[in-house]
Amino acid sequence: MPTTIEQASPWLKGRLFASWREEFDRRGYLIFERVLSPDHVAEIRATLAPFLERDLTGRNDFEGLKTNRVYALVAKSPLFADLAIHPLALAFAEAELGQSCLLSALLAINLHPGETAQPWHFDDGGAKIPRPDRPRLIITPQYCVGWVRQLENMSLAVPAELAEKLPERARELIGYSIHPPFMGHVDGVHPKRLLQAHAM
Repeated sequence: MPTTIEQASPWLKGRLFASWREEFDRRGYLIFERVLSPDHVAEIRATLAPFLERDLTGRNDFEGLKTNRVYALVAKSPLFADLAIHPLALAFAEAELGQSCLLSALLAINLHPGETAQPWHFDDGGAKIPRPDRPRLIITPQYCVGWVRQLENMSLAVPAELAEKLPERARELIGYSIHPPFMGHVDGVHPKRLLQAHAM
């Protein structure tokens, strides 16, 4: 089976992955255009629409009193699990955090005009671009090393009956995996065996 980097090659424009990583380390960000087709983006927007239409805003100024956030996207649709395991994103996550990395959070953030700026933090601190007047919708898969506790408790956010239907790599990312030698076990057993037992 091809490695994640090999699967990401269609978006690397003929450059070695190592040179993209070097550029990322130097600049702090990379921009890949047209990674998803317009139809795919439209499908994502349509899937998110019912959740955004609830117009739930942040609980405080940091979350954004003029910002909609939709958490636990993997539990909302398998479409979002596919984003988390997209080879281009995953190649960089695995290169930085290791093969046993986990999905720490997967949420949508919809900023409305007039939102206050958050204090400086690492999500986008290196991007010095003008802020647009219209809403800026983002879906942000966030990864962590395999031995760090996830921001979202994916095991509870994604019920087993949904998790067992996800692609294997998505299941691993939400916690049905082991960080060597055995971190993440359940009663001495690999967690994916629990899903197998649940499916029977």
